[in-house]
Amino acid sequence: MTKIKVCPPSAHVKNFTKVFISILLFSLAIGCSKESEKLSDEYKQALALFQSKQLPEASQAFRRLYEENPDYLLVRLMLAKSYFLSNKLKEALSLFEEDFAENPKRLESAVWMYRTRFVMGEDLGEVAKGLDEVISNDSNDVEAWILRGRIYEVLGRKDLAIESYRNVVKHEERLGLAYFRLSELLFHGDNRDGKEELTKARTFGFKGKPERRTEETDGTKIKGKK
Repeated sequence: MTKIKVCPPSAHVKNFTKVFISILLFSLAIGCSKESEKLSDEYKQALALFQSKQLPEASQAFRRLYEENPDYLLVRLMLAKSYFLSNKLKEALSLFEEDFAENPKRLESAVWMYRTRFVMGEDLGEVAKGLDEVISNDSNDVEAWILRGRIYEVLGRKDLAIESYRNVVKHEERLGLAYFRLSELLFHGDNRDGKEELTKARTFGFKGKPERRTEETDGTKIKGKK
């Protein structure tokens, strides 16, 4: 039997192969980069339409993105919000449920899902239980507390509605304090910044005037400086 002698590839062939593979990978990288940039631009345009309340156009834009890449950023959630605000509640609910199933840690999707069920008149007791689960995972979710309070109002559970709203107020009080402290930090020396922050603080019940802060009063005096 005649043995066939297989010659190893020459150095020229090896070099050509390496160059070809490098060019191929480079071309693929450029293609992916352009595709990613295109996707990002389309997403930004869809967001701009949503924020300017052009809901039909926003729905169409997010729908195209959803059909192309449903898991890209918040495409699915934003499409659902567009449907909800357009009163397409069934479509919105389906997408909120899908998004929460795909992203169990995205509690915003859960709150919107329960909000949609509430508006659609589903079993409010079950909706309230679902919100309790959301709150058990994040007790700082103000939107969940507000929706829970509204539901318990409808159910006639004044005690639980009060509990919900008190939790909202508790968070807003902390927010008001933060705005007030921020206004004091910005209002120092001859600087009069912080007016916007002070206005926001006053909406939460803080009526005092920010003190003029100096190096001596705010503890920032540098050693050796006179």
